Amino acid sequence: MDELRKRQIIYYGMGIIGAVLLVATCALMPEVAVWATRAPAVVVYLGLFVVMMIAGNLLNSGVNQLFRDLRGDRSEKQVKVSDHES
Repeated sequence: MDELRKRQIIYYGMGIIGAVLLVATCALMPEVAVWATRAPAVVVYLGLFVVMMIAGNLLNSGVNQLFRDLRGDRSEKQVKVSDHES
């Protein structure tokens, strides 16, 4: 499997994980208020913010890869790990 295909699989997987996390977080939204009464509200809302931020970033990675593939954009710089090893 070539490097481009591996990158596509990784980014699409990240997008799917991000979308699932966002949907799950939205489904649990009614419970957040209950959790905030049982635990410190700052901790609950900070945790929610961090999860949503990570999920959004993962989803964004997958969507960007999809747009790159739809455009046929191969001009993005491909940097190999071996180029940075010393």
